[in-house]
Amino acid sequence: MVIVESHGLGWRTRLQLLFGLVLGLGLMAWFLGSLHWRELGHVLTEVQLRWVAAAVVVMLLQYLFLAIRWGILLKHVDPGIDLRLLWSATAVMWGFNTLLPLRAGNFLRPAVVARERDVPYTTLLFTTIAEYVCDTFGILLMLMWMIALLPPERY
Repeated sequence: MVIVESHGLGWRTRLQLLFGLVLGLGLMAWFLGSLHWRELGHVLTEVQLRWVAAAVVVMLLQYLFLAIRWGILLKHVDPGIDLRLLWSATAVMWGFNTLLPLRAGNFLRPAVVARERDVPYTTLLFTTIAEYVCDTFGILLMLMWMIALLPPERY
């Protein structure tokens, strides 16, 4: 006889959530333990909240634009993908890039989408790699344009 859970989360999902929670709390404790609280307090007294608010808006807009760009690359893989899912996956990526070394959050963004959609993780990972290849070409084009705009050297 097979027992099927009619409500709630399965044991595997609960284990994944527990692992994520423990990892997140451990990283948060590590971060908070390494802070220089007195210096942080001094800096916070000097902060102008309007600039913090402006930075938050710009950061959230950046996440939105990155999610839209990634969504364009994913249209041929999953035409019905939701922008909210892409935005939250992008926010997870940047959040973990802040906490983990070597931009490890880049591997989590495709995992967040693969968990919610019926698209293989490797396919999503390679669209991320394609995104970075396009970024590299864009940076090279901007560099060549800037070099072309340099004034000629005079002797």
